[in-house]
Amino acid sequence: MSSMKSFFIAISLVICLHIISSLASTISHPIPYPWILTKIAGKRFKPGQKVTLKIRSPSKTTVGIDIQQGQDISSQVLVKNFKLKAGDNEVKVKLPSSGNFAKPSPEYFFVITKNRLRVSISATFEIGNPVYGVTIFNPVAGDVLKAGDKIKLRWKGRFDLPGAAPSKYHSCAFGNSNMGGIYFTRNNFNLTIGSIYYRIPLNTIPDLYQFWCFIDTDYSHTKEYMYYSGTFQVIPKH
Repeated sequence: MSSMKSFFIAISLVICLHIISSLASTISHPIPYPWILTKIAGKRFKPGQKVTLKIRSPSKTTVGIDIQQGQDISSQVLVKNFKLKAGDNEVKVKLPSSGNFAKPSPEYFFVITKNRLRVSISATFEIGNPVYGVTIFNPVAGDVLKAGDKIKLRWKGRFDLPGAAPSKYHSCAFGNSNMGGIYFTRNNFNLTIGSIYYRIPLNTIPDLYQFWCFIDTDYSHTKEYMYYSGTFQVIPKH
């Protein structure tokens, strides 16, 4: 009987340690809303493929998961009313097998929604084989950076569609993952250099952030391609 009691005590301790571990990062560096940690930038998937997303949440909450493409404001719901616990969660989603969100493109990204409002997003990824597109591979999802840090923003890829004339306008930006504000924009520079250095301002508000790269074909903004880095956290320097 005592051995059975010891067994259950041991199991309870393991469960408690797991809960403490999953909450540790949230307690040490609080986050304002759910955060997609999956390193998905530039990955290629097939229509209908299942994808597991790791999401860190500051509290118990119910969210949805959508898929969206580029600057298209429309989206497709993949998961409704998923209950997140405080800490790290795994959410399984199935990509569309047909329709507009199954066509080859490098501009797809996942969106966490709350009451149908955007909360945060993932890095951009590919469906099919679009043979063009940009991957921002540094910083990566899950990074924790400090205000004042100098970081190297790095990307790679094919910047223009096959057979198309070279694009006319390149820019990049740094801002909140929920599109709440943009802190920095560098316009009209040679994106093909593959990297730039950027120092996070000391007065940056602690939050979740991303970099975006924009490619415009003809300055008219009628066809602009958009690529996102993974979401990272910025915390105070001290």
